Amino acid sequence: MADPTAEVYEAHPFVYHYTDRAGLEGILSSQTMFATHYRHLNDTSEIEHMRSALIRNFQHCIKAWVRKAHTGDLRQRSFLSTHGGEHIFSYTEAKRIIDPLYDVTFKGGSGGIPFAEPFITSFCTHSDDQHYERENGLLSQWRGYTDVRENGGFALVFDTERLAELAKREGEFYYLSAGTFGDVIYDGDAEGFRSEFANLFGMLKEHFEQIVSAGPKRDVLQLPEFVHGVSRFKHRAFLEEQEVRIIISPWTPKLLKFVKEEEPDCDLPDRKIKEIFLRPGNNKPTTRLFDYRKEVKLPVVKIIVGPHHAQDANCEFAKWCVETAGMDVKIQKSETPYLEQ
Repeated sequence: MADPTAEVYEAHPFVYHYTDRAGLEGILSSQTMFATHYRHLNDTSEIEHMRSALIRNFQHCIKAWVRKAHTGDLRQRSFLSTHGGEHIFSYTEAKRIIDPLYDVTFKGGSGGIPFAEPFITSFCTHSDDQHYERENGLLSQWRGYTDVRENGGFALVFDTERLAELAKREGEFYYLSAGTFGDVIYDGDAEGFRSEFANLFGMLKEHFEQIVSAGPKRDVLQLPEFVHGVSRFKHRAFLEEQEVRIIISPWTPKLLKFVKEEEPDCDLPDRKIKEIFLRPGNNKPTTRLFDYRKEVKLPVVKIIVGPHHAQDANCEFAKWCVETAGMDVKIQKSETPYLEQ
């Protein structure tokens, strides 16, 4: 799994996971968390949303290369004219590289076996919120991600650095095509986009330059780097969530078989295939984080009990869950004066 960066720890000492009664009990009793297949998240544009932004920004890179390499001789002018000019040419080339990259990575190309199928667990950071939101939770999250009408909700507050260390160990126990723990990047900031994904653009640019020079000399398209990027880019409508996410792409038995057949001499490490199942209640493809044998509990430092007419009873329920799990966690009531009608 990709090493979590120090910037994540420094920017977000704590991250928040909103859930309902069943989620709270399940997380604490099992000491695991669900990760959901990207096609079944609330944002229906997951993964795909970055495609157009990636093509558009890569087009600018190619156009700059064309202008730098263009000497103005008749042969080059004729070539660009035949291909629609530098704008059309750069767009076509960007799309010609990005689209197959998406296809191979997430659909499997002609072989039909995807390189990566990201499963995602989401957290809010509240790092840019006021003290009140950090102590009492965000009203939109109580409404959107908890059972606030029927049974109320809970926000588990995690120590980010310790959580990242547990996430990092996923790649030590399981075959993963890619894995990362980091901030979600929202569209709308072109300069920030290019800065955040500079490594990805550098990889794409080198690949393009190899193609137009004398063909690829070495494989510079690092698919994990691509997965890390597109899995962390979201529509700006979700900006309020200030999301941090853990992303893993477990190998499937079909992928393992394919790798063994294609590279019989490859010395694969001794790891396991993660179980993927349909979550009871909603039938969403799901896997579990932290289901390897670990010596420590999940780093939950506090549980905020959300607004509800039975908030006191929910506090007692949270205490019972904590005690049953053998944990020492602070239980705190949200002071948000909200009652779902």
